[in-house]
Amino acid sequence: MNGVIMNDKPINIKVRIEGFSETKFIHVKLKEGSCLTDLLSQLIAIYGDEIEPYLYDSITGELAVYSVIINSKLYRLKDESYQELFDNDSVFFISPLGGG
Repeated sequence: MNGVIMNDKPINIKVRIEGFSETKFIHVKLKEGSCLTDLLSQLIAIYGDEIEPYLYDSITGELAVYSVIINSKLYRLKDESYQELFDNDSVFFISPLGGG
């Protein structure tokens, strides 16, 4: 939790995940001071097997989402997974582009 002292005050996060919830927001409550890593853990705790294929590689088990947009600003999840989230943030997880 990035060394932040957290209160019991919840924050509300609006989440969209490419391929899973593009057209609707998922509403998630987190503790104040939570970061993207905490959000991923909470999404897995809530949705489990239903959401996991949209976030993690089924073969390697590694995170398959590389970028995330928070309130219209792009972040690289690999480098900024401890980005703190705030009340009413809007988060959109973007899958890597496929091609061939």
